[in-house]
Amino acid sequence: MEKKLRSLIFKFNYTDKFNISNNKKIYLLNKIENKILVLLKNKKNLCWDYIKHDLRVNNFSLTKKNFSLFRALIKFKHIFYFRSFNFFFKNRNIDFIFYTHPRSIKIKNLLYDEFTDDIINLLNKRFQIISFTSPHTKYGTNLNYNNERFYVSYINFIAKLRSILKLIFNKKYILEKNILIKKLYRTNDFKKQQEEIWFKYFNNKKPKKIVLVDKNTNLPIVRAAHRMNISVIELQHGSPSKKKFYYSNKFSIKKENSPDYYLSFGKYWKAGLTKNYYNKDFVNIGKNLSNKIPKLNKISKNWLVLDDIYSRDLLIHKAVFIRQKYNIKVTFRIHPGKVNLSEKDYLILKKNKIKISNSEENLIAKDLKNIKNIICNFSTLSFECSHMNYNVYLLDKNFYEKELYDKIILKKKFNNMYKISNKQIRRLNFYENFDKKKINNFFNKLII
Repeated sequence: MEKKLRSLIFKFNYTDKFNISNNKKIYLLNKIENKILVLLKNKKNLCWDYIKHDLRVNNFSLTKKNFSLFRALIKFKHIFYFRSFNFFFKNRNIDFIFYTHPRSIKIKNLLYDEFTDDIINLLNKRFQIISFTSPHTKYGTNLNYNNERFYVSYINFIAKLRSILKLIFNKKYILEKNILIKKLYRTNDFKKQQEEIWFKYFNNKKPKKIVLVDKNTNLPIVRAAHRMNISVIELQHGSPSKKKFYYSNKFSIKKENSPDYYLSFGKYWKAGLTKNYYNKDFVNIGKNLSNKIPKLNKISKNWLVLDDIYSRDLLIHKAVFIRQKYNIKVTFRIHPGKVNLSEKDYLILKKNKIKISNSEENLIAKDLKNIKNIICNFSTLSFECSHMNYNVYLLDKNFYEKELYDKIILKKKFNNMYKISNKQIRRLNFYENFDKKKINNFFNKLII
């Protein structure tokens, strides 16, 4: 049993390297899930939904790793941001707790989160709001937000410490010989400790509602809130698709692991969610894209290539092709989740005089200056830029549902690329106007 499970997990962890389709990944995940649920039949304290997230995000390795104090301290270095302790002393009359996205943009030494800050600005004059976030992917805890955030590093450190101490005195864990089960225990117990800390915090502060970006990353918070019968609202942060891991695998989705409401950029995205992804309602609130994507300059001719974590080699190859064929300026924008270029990739781009832009340092608005044409493969920015009338070309059609591509791709190819129809993106309502009145009404009703 364990040997077969190891083989499945190995395949799943290396699906990107093996260039396996998303459908195959989901198929493998379901097989792993079936076998692990059997394996955990008598392990009542283990929660598969916690383990599943670790499996995909953190490369669920079954190899033994030697403990490194240095690695542990680096991981939790942000606990020394002592201002985060203040949240313990905030009053109990909290209407909304926001959990925001750590990949925000820097504007005048303050951070701005495109998913939550516009909403918080609408609500904070009428409601008591407190906001949390993880350390920024680039700036850590060195910068804060216009709407102040409390960093959760301290909570995660305490949860990790408590989980380690608990397992040290757990006879079942100590005597367990199965490497896989031991790994499941460690993953599960850390998440359980996070859940308990948030449950006690909610029980003490009595917030009315929880608003968060990405329920998968914040699953301990979702589960703690539901234990207190507090409604959870999730804000869209990407491009939902049933072919994506987070939105497609519905085998074990339960009410306690799901948001009650899903607030979307446009009504089209409802098609990317399974029926049981949210418990109550899908609400379209729109998005103010003009804050992010500048208006197209019609006389622009240059090209921008949007990197992604799956297709870098193909995208670099196409960037070089466009540069050589048209002798025109090309910028390669590095994906924020994969900021380090290999020496080989760096030399290829430099040799062909292709500008390299780090997305953690440069706003997309800066990179779009004098740009008319965009190449990408798997990026939410492709839809945003198309909505704002840029020419957007895709290398492949494997990352979203076939029905989506059939609706938005023009028939005629350009240099073996697929062009998105800007008209269709707008007609299908991928993005609608940021509706302040609708947002105010929605949150008002939640409090009444």
